[in-house]
Amino acid sequence: MHADRNARRSSRTRPLVALALVAATALAGAPQAAVADVPYFYVVNSGTRMMAEVLGRRTDDGAPVVLWPNYGGPSQQFSLNRLPRPVNPDSSQDQWFMLQARHSGKCLKTSGLQSGAVIVQETCSGDASQMWRLRIIAMTAAECTVRSQCLMGRRTVLENYYGRGRRCLDAAHGHLPGMPEQGASLQAWACIAGSSAPNAVNQEWELVDVQEWDAAFVVR
Repeated sequence: MHADRNARRSSRTRPLVALALVAATALAGAPQAAVADVPYFYVVNSGTRMMAEVLGRRTDDGAPVVLWPNYGGPSQQFSLNRLPRPVNPDSSQDQWFMLQARHSGKCLKTSGLQSGAVIVQETCSGDASQMWRLRIIAMTAAECTVRSQCLMGRRTVLENYYGRGRRCLDAAHGHLPGMPEQGASLQAWACIAGSSAPNAVNQEWELVDVQEWDAAFVVR
């Protein structure tokens, strides 16, 4: 059993893998031994390799979330927790999850319905504002002029469930087409429509297993 877990954690993190890991640690009635083995992930901006960080390692409700270089702290580590039933009967219960901070036990949420609403942590409740999913944005037909580019032109966004017009995790900055900067506030913003959108650099994210990252990017 132990060898099997190690093999599973060493594999390349992908959206389906992340959600499969979550299924083993559903919120309702998980035994204590299983809770201790919950995998944690960094929420990594693909362009900058910086990641979501609860500002100042705060533990209070309403603490903001920013983009920050990795230092391995628990305020940069999140578990993926699914509700035992769908948020909406018409949605897939296998897609939506909460991002729970390791240091505080609280969940990331959007603080409002409008684009630009800041991302904060709050006591986990399963509210729609705390529900996220990974979604692939592929190249549109207009963007795809070279066949090889069509195969590579895919970005992964983190979409929030809250509101009629779904919005995505976005690193705020006013220096496009440059990369977002250290300390940039994380916000909910209208999801990019195509992979070549000018603000795509703000919205492309990966969920990277903490052990995998630490093994590959050890600081000397």
